[in-house]
Amino acid sequence: MAIRIDCTADGYSECWIEYRSEPWPFKDRRRILSSVSDIETLEIILGYMTGWNLKDVDGKEVPFVPSIDSLDNVDDTRLVSWIVASWFMARAERSALPKAPSKP
Repeated sequence: MAIRIDCTADGYSECWIEYRSEPWPFKDRRRILSSVSDIETLEIILGYMTGWNLKDVDGKEVPFVPSIDSLDNVDDTRLVSWIVASWFMARAERSALPKAPSKP
């Protein structure tokens, strides 16, 4: 089941991202929190995405291809910062989902 996060950035209310519900290994959170590179952070986050409805700065739809190059024409100050925040929102929502018991 995907975790859908609706965009809260001004001018992008129709945008959303869907994230996978499993797995969410600790190492990725650790890597994101210690990263000083937007590119590295986004590359980790892109690996969690299962779909999106994103618009570029010209208002055109961005095809879902989870690669850093797909984000070249999105708004850097509004949408890129929201994408990073959306990963943390999805992580919080994922924490509330029921989980199967861990295998021994």
